[in-house]
Amino acid sequence: MVEKVAVVGHSFIKHLRTFVSQQPAEVADLNFGFAADQAIVRWFGCGGLHLDNMKTLFWEDIQTFAPDIIYLELGKNDLAHGAVHSELKDRMLNLVTSLRREINVQYVIVGQVLKMYSGRYPKDINVAVEEYNRSMYCELTRRANVYLWRHKGL
Repeated sequence: MVEKVAVVGHSFIKHLRTFVSQQPAEVADLNFGFAADQAIVRWFGCGGLHLDNMKTLFWEDIQTFAPDIIYLELGKNDLAHGAVHSELKDRMLNLVTSLRREINVQYVIVGQVLKMYSGRYPKDINVAVEEYNRSMYCELTRRANVYLWRHKGL
């Protein structure tokens, strides 16, 4: 059986896809090293992507692709533009539920939001980031086949 994997997110995902595709042919692999008969990876990345506009931009394509596994790198832009971490958590959990019920995604992996250090963000932004990540970890550990990806070293 061929597993279908969707990688969805903001500029990190857009730039990762670009970076990988620009590597020499012997190392460039947008399919993460899986043979085509093992897995198919589709990338859905857009700079500035927010949780709510993800559905507008990508929902139909994700439904059509019908992934078995989805990785979400979302939330950073929402928090950077003033979203309340508890409301963002609720919206993310609703998205996870929709992915599982409406598209039948078997595994959902939510990437933790990385701290922001640029002077263009509010001074207390990382408090919201930490609270969001903590609350998402608590919520996702209670759900089957839904995980918070903790970026190494963070």
